Amino acid sequence: MRMKDHERSRTLTRLSGVSLGTAAAALAVLSVAGPVTAASAAPSSSSLLVTNENSNSVLAFGTQAAGDAAPVLDINGAATGLNSPESAEVDATSGYVIAPNAGNDSVTEYSPGANGNVAPVVTISGANTKLNNPISIASNSHGDVYVLNAGGTGSVTEYGPGASGNVTPIATITGSGLMNLDDQGSIAVDTKGNVVVAEGANNAIVGFAPTANGTATPIFDISGGFTSLSDTTGATVDDTGDVFVSNGNSSAVTEYQGVSGNEPTGNVHPLDTISGGLTGMNGATDVAVDPSTGDSIVTNLFANSVTEYTPNSSGNVAPTDTIMGAATQLDGPQTVTDAPVLITRAPLNQTVLVGTSATFNAAANGLPAPTVQWQVSTNGGTSYTNLTGQESYALTLPNVTQSQSGNLYRAVFTASGETIVTAGAYLTVVGEPTISITTPKNGATYAANAVPNSSFTCTKGTNGTITSCTATIDGGSPFASGSPLVATIASHSMTVTATQSFVGSATQTVTYIVGKVPTELTALSLVNVEGPGGGGVTLLQISGTLLTSNTHTGVAGQTISFTAGSSALCSAVTNGSGVASCEFSLTGALEAVLSLGYKASYAGNATYSGTSATGSLVGLLGLGLL
Repeated sequence: MRMKDHERSRTLTRLSGVSLGTAAAALAVLSVAGPVTAASAAPSSSSLLVTNENSNSVLAFGTQAAGDAAPVLDINGAATGLNSPESAEVDATSGYVIAPNAGNDSVTEYSPGANGNVAPVVTISGANTKLNNPISIASNSHGDVYVLNAGGTGSVTEYGPGASGNVTPIATITGSGLMNLDDQGSIAVDTKGNVVVAEGANNAIVGFAPTANGTATPIFDISGGFTSLSDTTGATVDDTGDVFVSNGNSSAVTEYQGVSGNEPTGNVHPLDTISGGLTGMNGATDVAVDPSTGDSIVTNLFANSVTEYTPNSSGNVAPTDTIMGAATQLDGPQTVTDAPVLITRAPLNQTVLVGTSATFNAAANGLPAPTVQWQVSTNGGTSYTNLTGQESYALTLPNVTQSQSGNLYRAVFTASGETIVTAGAYLTVVGEPTISITTPKNGATYAANAVPNSSFTCTKGTNGTITSCTATIDGGSPFASGSPLVATIASHSMTVTATQSFVGSATQTVTYIVGKVPTELTALSLVNVEGPGGGGVTLLQISGTLLTSNTHTGVAGQTISFTAGSSALCSAVTNGSGVASCEFSLTGALEAVLSLGYKASYAGNATYSGTSATGSLVGLLGLGLL
């Protein structure tokens, strides 16, 4: 924004809900975890980003900066594309430094930690962008970028995350609240997503709803004689809804009290006013509020300085700190923006199997790019110690042991004296599950009629929970312990798999054989049925019982053959009790053979094994035939 009375004076104030966290401000200030610098040590508890329109540069000062302090970063030079930069912002979603360039109607973005004469990584420009003398920039927590355009009747153009090139805005706000900017104004986004505009030419602060688009009516409007607004060059909103405004013509900062966390509206008196010779203000172009200290931070165009004031300061008060001098390279400072170290990725709890690797990841943005130191706590977070040599954004712990389970790991990021610490992430080390197979025994052979049910157990490893304990046979469907084993006559392989929640599984395999059912022939007998009868023929009956030799159960439906020597006597099929009997006629030829005994034979089949047995002539002795 240009200060009305001075051609070279432009300023932007903006608040980003992204980089601001809980405060919406022209200076996007974010409170951080971990140690911060006391208010008296520097103009912010975070790094400061300052734009110099005269030298087309963006400077960053560390948290300890005070007096004639040199910047820690200086984006400056022809390659940068900076052309009358009106402001700068750090986009917390990407860490990019983003700046609007009033001199060529563009927005340029620089990678985290960019320094020197570096080219932008993103440039938004072209007729489709509707950029028209862009003088202020802000971003929200989603990465949307808002640009205040002072050209024409004034507008706010909004671009989605990752926008680049000649892109069309996703929204364009116009209306009475943006009329007659006359090159003066700033933009901010408060914690509710409201778009806050300092309308310099009309000495007003107006706000638009997050969804505003087109010709929009402000949802609040601070203006009128009681406000003491005079050339409103910058505005910011803290987390209570208080509005802080830099007034260029009067070199003053005025504060307006919020109502129930919302911005005030109407012709309201200032709650506090900082002004006078002792303040060191001279052409106040921007104001920001550091939420971690409550301090107000002001850029002064004509003094080439940045001044800081304690909370609730009012009247003609001296600053607690001032950045000013040749080493600072301040040259027509337009805006001051807090550039805190912001965690963009916090480590997550990890559950891994013992003996494997665990990796924790963390990332942060800051100016310059933050360094990192990983720490470990072995006492539940009561204290932490540094892990030697672990200074990259990824922490990998190889070959973890059970003793490391329960440790907490965190990353400590540091940039320009500011430190921010992530929450600790737990490491849980899980032991491998174990398996015990009772049945079948490895290498065992079972008869097809005596195959047992399966029996196995799965035991969880340390810190584990068994979620599945099943077996398969020969690659078939899984089953639980107690289920029947496959009883098909063949060799079989049973594999038990134990699975734990999160991590850890185990398998164990045994083999077993299913063989034919063993058989035996018993109770052989030979009895006289008839004779010798008419014609001198004697009829004999021979019998035997086929049993399973392991269960002694009769086997039905099987053919038993009876022979004497090489002579076939007869054959029969076993009944339900396994008994087979048949009759044959005793001839003279057979009589001699029978004197040597007889035999019962079973050939067997796919299920039953074959067997045989011999019988004597004891049953014939009483026949008087031999």
